[in-house]
Amino acid sequence: DFWGKNRASADAAEASALATRYDAETVRLSTQAALANTYFAILASRERLRLVNENLTVASRVLTLINQRLAVGTATALDQAQQESVVANLRANIPPFQQNIAQNTDVLALLTGRAAPRVHAPSGRLMAASIPHVRPGLPSDLLVRRPDIAFAEASLDASGANLAAARAAFYPSIQLTAQGGFQSLA
Repeated sequence: DFWGKNRASADAAEASALATRYDAETVRLSTQAALANTYFAILASRERLRLVNENLTVASRVLTLINQRLAVGTATALDQAQQESVVANLRANIPPFQQNIAQNTDVLALLTGRAAPRVHAPSGRLMAASIPHVRPGLPSDLLVRRPDIAFAEASLDASGANLAAARAAFYPSIQLTAQGGFQSLA
């Protein structure tokens, strides 16, 4: 290894292996983030569905009252038609939220590696979720602990070592053997 080609190749392989480990950590972290985002999407859709159902209940009561007022002559058919439209719109909003919950539950099943019928997202309220407090003045060294940044740094190191190995390949190759011969003189 007179020109350092083998050492540079070994360094490049080691840096590539390290980059692969960081890349696997990035995938794990991304999967965890997708899992959390999916869970919060389910909670948000459930909350919206609950609100739509509450609004539908109220709108149905108002429609009943308007129908009663129409029967005694204190409401118009226009009032009735408008309220029927509100009730119909609220009913039309329910299936998209149910579909969103079902789709996100399937995504949750995929991310956890379980069969979709066996996965049930934990119940909870979106507003009850607490947001961790990040205090100001955290050191920028925390960025180095991110696996995607560590992957990029290890990939850069591997590229530098590959470049050194490629440069060493331009130099003549010397092979030392225990045999004598004419080729050794050249």
